[in-house]
Amino acid sequence: MLISTIDLISRSAKLYRDNLKTLATYAGILLIPALLLMFAGYTLGILIFLTQNFLLGLGLYFILVILLSLVGFIISMSLIRVIASLYQKQSAPNLVINLKQSLSLLWPAVLVSLISGLAIFGGFLLLVIPGIIFAIWFIFSIHALLLDNKLGTDALRFSKQLVAGRWGSVFWRLAAVSILLAILIGILQWIIKMIFGIDNAQIQTQLTLKTGLYGLFTIILSTFLSPLTTAIPTILYLELKNTPLDIRIPEKTIETEPPTEEK
Repeated sequence: MLISTIDLISRSAKLYRDNLKTLATYAGILLIPALLLMFAGYTLGILIFLTQNFLLGLGLYFILVILLSLVGFIISMSLIRVIASLYQKQSAPNLVINLKQSLSLLWPAVLVSLISGLAIFGGFLLLVIPGIIFAIWFIFSIHALLLDNKLGTDALRFSKQLVAGRWGSVFWRLAAVSILLAILIGILQWIIKMIFGIDNAQIQTQLTLKTGLYGLFTIILSTFLSPLTTAIPTILYLELKNTPLDIRIPEKTIETEPPTEEK
């Protein structure tokens, strides 16, 4: 039987709590590119001023953002790998070795992400429902690459095979967890806004010390929740593998004619 939503949340939280030092270390490393991405938004004007060329400054800005995003992607892949090891009662891989191995898988991971993204986008172009179906089918493609060495379309196919026959169960678990996490993060953000005495209008229209600190604390909060938000789909992926569907092929009944009596 597939892991329940409550067990999925509790096991993810327990994994984070029991391995706080290890997972918080990864979160702390992930915080570096996250903060740099936040401050990168303020560098656009500086780059344009220094280069005295709008297009060149804009191009350098986009290169900076892409590089920082790729660094964050590599760290996130490493986080998936260490969470999978810990959940399966294995020792955590060495941090540096894990990051290097994730770096070696960067371009295959980018390719898998692009293929699945295009498939999902194509589904949404048709109708919303096909897009949602494709999104759940291919949601574990990166996990298939990182944890089972599935490359390219094989990763998408492997993810779809895991979900096949349990699409509704997977959708419900991910949707329920996402809603609960969104409520939790929303409450925490509301508390931070109350502490700084700001509202949404100020956050969106004003750049002050308070709104800057709010943005900083929000990024720190989301980054240190990343081990939890990463553990949930990773554990679900592993449990889908551990509880394959019991598909039984019905035996073909062979009809036999009753023996005829000899005359």
